[in-house]
Amino acid sequence: MARGRGSLFFWVALALAVAAAFPLAIGLWQLSIHRHALLGQVQRLQIFVASSAAHRVAAYVEELRREAVTASRNPLLAEPAARPAQELLADLIQQRPELLAAGILRADGETVVLAQRRDSAATVARALAEAPGDALRLAGEESRWLRVEAAMPAPAGAAASERLVLLAEASRLEEILAEANQIGDAETVLVDRGPRALLGDRELVAQLPPSLLGQVGSEKLAGGAGNYRAAGGEEIIAAHFPVAGTPWLVISRQPRAAADAARLRMRQATLSATVGALFIATMLSILGYRLLVLPIRRLVRAQAEVAGLDGPVRGGSEIAQLESTFARLMLIEQKREILGEIFLGRYKVMGKLGSGGSGTVFNGFDPVLQRPVALKAVPLGKDGDVVAKLQSEAVHLARLNHPNIVTVFDFERRGDTAYIAMEKVDGVSLDQYLRQSGPLAAREGVAIAAAVTAALVAAHGVNLVHGDLKPGNILLDRDGAIKVADFGTARVVRRDAEAGDRLIGTAGYVAPEVLHRKGATRASDLFSLGVVMYQIFTGRRPFGEGKLSDILRRTLEDEPEDLAAARSMLPGDLTRLVKRLLSKDPQGRPGSAAAVAAELERVRAELGDEWKLDVENILLGETRRRTEVATEFVTAVLGEAP
Repeated sequence: MARGRGSLFFWVALALAVAAAFPLAIGLWQLSIHRHALLGQVQRLQIFVASSAAHRVAAYVEELRREAVTASRNPLLAEPAARPAQELLADLIQQRPELLAAGILRADGETVVLAQRRDSAATVARALAEAPGDALRLAGEESRWLRVEAAMPAPAGAAASERLVLLAEASRLEEILAEANQIGDAETVLVDRGPRALLGDRELVAQLPPSLLGQVGSEKLAGGAGNYRAAGGEEIIAAHFPVAGTPWLVISRQPRAAADAARLRMRQATLSATVGALFIATMLSILGYRLLVLPIRRLVRAQAEVAGLDGPVRGGSEIAQLESTFARLMLIEQKREILGEIFLGRYKVMGKLGSGGSGTVFNGFDPVLQRPVALKAVPLGKDGDVVAKLQSEAVHLARLNHPNIVTVFDFERRGDTAYIAMEKVDGVSLDQYLRQSGPLAAREGVAIAAAVTAALVAAHGVNLVHGDLKPGNILLDRDGAIKVADFGTARVVRRDAEAGDRLIGTAGYVAPEVLHRKGATRASDLFSLGVVMYQIFTGRRPFGEGKLSDILRRTLEDEPEDLAAARSMLPGDLTRLVKRLLSKDPQGRPGSAAAVAAELERVRAELGDEWKLDVENILLGETRRRTEVATEFVTAVLGEAP
């Protein structure tokens, strides 16, 4: 086997190491040489904080301004003393929770009409007592408030003498600054041109360097940022941005040490990530060696042995060796001309139909008689007695040739497996049919029960016991034929015919005496028939589903719900027959399958003989379901429907 530079493991480990370390190494190098770029990034962040806060403050103030202007033009305020005007002002306060008062003032400051919140009288009085100046004012020491004014329309030719005043709490502006403080450890404050702190930490203004404060006082100031040394000697990164339409600015600052600390944390995180990535690359290399390289090497050795090569394959990587041995195998298979041809005896295997406790069923074809067949592969083990019994059962079934029993065509043993070629029923099982259609009508259900009973009559007549009668072993053909499959196979293969052997059959269908290890008999087949009939007419098993232990306990101890109560429209003779078939005591059941068939015939005579099973529709439903599953798969893989 090749090693060193030619080994797949070498290249996998190298690729993982480079993929993990290279990008992180570049990031570490960039951090070490771009300290100034990082500081510039912090400056841009502070500009962003200050500008976004300033824009949001301006937007809020403008919103209040528009509210005042809109309200001042309302015709209801033409007569301020009238009730409609007072109600309009009261509505303004109710609509905006932050409003403390809304009123109309004359030019000399006298109040014409005023609506205010009950708990804000003192604040409103102080705010209105201030001499009118700018239409926009933010003031207050103990309680911060915002005053917005709008001139009232005056009569034609007259000067405006009244104005609408809105007083609002500054809580929304404080929220804007608080939210800005959450970005990058920023500290923000709203100041006027004084500069005087209006909102935010007032001590922050005192700590700002004179060079920055001098810029704030400029009427032509635009936004900007820079590195400053604060009054206490601390280096800071600060930014300022004007609030449009107001004499205010937002100042945002961050200590330069915080930026350096952030850079250090990024460097440490990068180093940690580098070490972690190298560790992960190492672990992935080990995992790749165990899960990928070793299995490929074992496969190369196995293919070399099958191909008849002497000694280990050398030269190139494991992938190249795998391709070489596979090409040799392909050549061998082509020479043998066996690709795509699989036969069991003379029968060609076309695909798998299903599997159960007694074997696996394949879809097959008989090239001699040119007909489709079902091929059942039954594991036998080394017990020759089992082989003899199974062959005897197959012989009995082949001789029966009953219309309600799946016909056996051939029996062959190869090694520890027996192959039974039998009639292929083109349809669905009763189990599939019930899942799709639910409980059956009386006529259809009785017709199926009568066909199954007829099969039991024929089998019991030659001492053949089914032992595993259930809806999955009852087949419904497209043409309306009803056939029972798997007669005796499970019983023989599992060697359960004698007392003390393992349990045969399917839980919920097997008779109580079989659970007591008394062996499968004709009477136990009749009990299973009763379970099938109960399920046909109710859509559910009489002893329920769930844990195996619970089903077996209910079979031994509980009585199922009376069929007459579950389906009140069924004939009384039918419900009584099912009840007798489900008797715990074999002596309480009908004496034979022939007796059951006779009672069913009487019920059919009462109901009439017109019935029809919609097998074709069930098959179409199964095909549609498979198509939908395939479409979903293709869509998931290709991203589009086929």
